[in-house]
Amino acid sequence: MSTTETIQTTATTSLKMTWKHMMSTTSLAMSPKKRKQQLQEEWGYVLAQDHAEQDRLVAQHYLLRIIFGGDFSAPGIAHLLDPSSSSPSSSISSTCSSSSSSNKHHRTSSSSPPPIVLDIGCGPGAWTMEMASMFPKATFIGIDQDQFFPQDIKPKNCHFRSYNIEQDGGSLPFPDSSVDYIYQRDMNWAMTTELWKNLMREYMRVLKPGGWIELVEPDFETQSSLPNECLMNDKILEGMILRQQNPYMARHLSTLLASNGFRRVQSQFQSLPLGWDPVKEEEKQPTTSSATSCDIQQQQQQQQRPTTKTTTLNNNNNKKKCSELARLAASQHLFLLQSLRPWLSLVMNLNIEKFNNHIMGLPESWRLGQTYINWHCATAQKPYHPL
Repeated sequence: MSTTETIQTTATTSLKMTWKHMMSTTSLAMSPKKRKQQLQEEWGYVLAQDHAEQDRLVAQHYLLRIIFGGDFSAPGIAHLLDPSSSSPSSSISSTCSSSSSSNKHHRTSSSSPPPIVLDIGCGPGAWTMEMASMFPKATFIGIDQDQFFPQDIKPKNCHFRSYNIEQDGGSLPFPDSSVDYIYQRDMNWAMTTELWKNLMREYMRVLKPGGWIELVEPDFETQSSLPNECLMNDKILEGMILRQQNPYMARHLSTLLASNGFRRVQSQFQSLPLGWDPVKEEEKQPTTSSATSCDIQQQQQQQQRPTTKTTTLNNNNNKKKCSELARLAASQHLFLLQSLRPWLSLVMNLNIEKFNNHIMGLPESWRLGQTYINWHCATAQKPYHPL
């Protein structure tokens, strides 16, 4: 079975399981005052914490692997994790020649201890295990507050730890200058603005001089002009702000890294069309954009729609010609909304039946409105001689 077929099968199965669970659950709308109080005081993590959500995260991992062209984007990581490697397999070519030479300087002795990689918020551990298999000479440590990661069946150089970063105020249980590479993905759902600040300081502390960090986060809102979609976007942003979270953090990752002392900052984003990307002869790749640490140009670019050539098609042909990637992206986003259901239905002040009806009508709106969502990635290096 191909990777694409695996993604689709996993996502479809998980969607059916989650939808069955949703339809068996009921709730009532409440007064605005009580709703606001509950949103501010009683909600912890907004996503579901069950096996269906872990299935979604695994499918999401492979989808992101496709659109970013690999498991990592930081320059020189292949050589950093395996000094004998002759050609780095990063999805982004190093635009700074000093980055590659810096990593060579960083790992010069064959007798030195193996590189240490942290996967922050590893979830079911798909990225951690895949990278551990790819780089057996490095040690990979995935940490997450929920123990959905494998306990026994995993590569020998792959380890998992249950740890609640939020509960410990953003502190990490690792010594100073002990980690070579930090990878964090899709953590903004769990992080307040204050926690982001604390973690940046911790990342700088635990990274070795010359070590690399990579942050990958999605926009909370989709890009659409249709009323139903804009309504949901507004409610998601409102709910995040009530939780003291920054709903726009994904767009400012490069600025966040640069302002906290990291160097050689690079950023990019990928636009994922949600179920509407028509193709003729072959599937087209999603739009890619790269930038430096300056976020201004990036913010301007991300408001533009993906530069996919389209032709005038009727509804049936449009559905038939939609690319596999676009279909998977739509399934993933619908699954995400289902995972958010208990919290998001409260934010929207809808009972479960009305909420279900609302989100099940969204895929057609995404297609008609050519809705898409942006995923952002920023990489940076800890200075060799911090000020």
